[in-house]
Amino acid sequence: MDLRDIHQLRKYFGVLLCAAILFILLTNHYYNQDQQRVQVIPNIQNSSETLQQSNSSTTISNLKPKLKFNSLAPTFLSESLKSELDTALRKAQTTKKIILEWYGENPKTIRLQGICGLCEITSDKSLLNDNATKAVVFNYKKIFAHTMPDRRNRRRDQFYVWQTGEAPPALLYLHRRYFQYEEKLGFNLTQSFRRDADIYHPYGSTYLSLWKKKKSEYQKNLNLILENKSRVAVAVISNCHTMPGANVRLQFVRDIKSEGMNLHTLGGCFKFPTFPKLEKKKFADLLKTYKFYFAFENSYHCRDYITEKFFVNGLDASAIPIVWGATKQDYDAIAPPGSYIYADDFSTVKELINYINYLDKNDTAYLEYFKWYQMPLEKLTEYGRQIRYCQLCRILHGINVDDMFNPNYNESTYERPLISDKIYPRSVKSLYNWYYKTEYKDCLKSPSRFYRDNVSLAAKTLAKRT
Repeated sequence: MDLRDIHQLRKYFGVLLCAAILFILLTNHYYNQDQQRVQVIPNIQNSSETLQQSNSSTTISNLKPKLKFNSLAPTFLSESLKSELDTALRKAQTTKKIILEWYGENPKTIRLQGICGLCEITSDKSLLNDNATKAVVFNYKKIFAHTMPDRRNRRRDQFYVWQTGEAPPALLYLHRRYFQYEEKLGFNLTQSFRRDADIYHPYGSTYLSLWKKKKSEYQKNLNLILENKSRVAVAVISNCHTMPGANVRLQFVRDIKSEGMNLHTLGGCFKFPTFPKLEKKKFADLLKTYKFYFAFENSYHCRDYITEKFFVNGLDASAIPIVWGATKQDYDAIAPPGSYIYADDFSTVKELINYINYLDKNDTAYLEYFKWYQMPLEKLTEYGRQIRYCQLCRILHGINVDDMFNPNYNESTYERPLISDKIYPRSVKSLYNWYYKTEYKDCLKSPSRFYRDNVSLAAKTLAKRT
């Protein structure tokens, strides 16, 4: 081999080396892009609560083999059923299901795993006919004939999920939804804040609220709560007149202020709010300085309609929620015991104000409302219930144990296995009947009847002024 051949050989190997380096760099680039695109959710109860907060890099390959997937199972499950659940969840880590948000706008793919099973949530409509896409979620507000997938190509193995976060009066009186078109689409599942929905999608989680408190110093010493409290009470209202309940709520708060209550008001419904509009973090920090939060809803006696006003602005901020809107029965069904004040328990606004003032001046009585910080997580009524997309993902893997939390669950008439190797058919017989006909009568009263019937302390207060 002469010098010319050696030179040519060196050039050849140099080109190969450059190509290899370029390949490695490109591979890492696209891998990193993909890792940024896919968010992975940690294995915690109600993990769908943390979809936008998690930056975990957990993957199926690094899950510990001895991890018990049933460690957060409902306490009422038998040992044999807990064992079945653990086996089913292990199997559910091996097959990916896709949940398609048809009207979603989040460009990222969100991954669920662990106690949820393996699922990816996406808004990529090109995946509609992917074999792994087993559920398509439709928000009620955007369902129209021209926006829906072609019904002629619908697959039988794909669930259609009807989703709402609005109370029935908003759908009926504001958006004029009578479901004539929706009934023709053959929805399989409902997703809502109602506890009897197929997919329970509340505005917050008492489990996560208590879980966070147990990570804080408050659990050991409740007196530390008082150190952050420099203000008495606050109400935040931005929905002023769209529904009957919103009108009454606003007047109720004004009457409380007119009676001399030291109440700060925030939101678009007040001409002179106590504080200007704040960004999210500063707003959350501000709420923590108040002893009481007026968690008044814009609807009255609508089944399970309890929003972030109660969960986030009240419980999470360590402010006692003073609630008005849902029935006391519905609050008791989800709230930690002794954690809130129910406004309609009082005969007059003055009585309510006197009680708040009493608690403000009596630290021992005030801190009684935080005793739930020290209760075991397992004592919460919703302990072990998986919610939102986590529950839907489990259903797509044949895991139906969360149905046992549904108020309508009846063991003797339940029509599918709690745990199965396959997905059992489901159907919504009538959206209209479920969402309207099963509501409390006060919820869907017309505006004129709502005011006329004086359905609560707030309405009675309003009636006296008109």
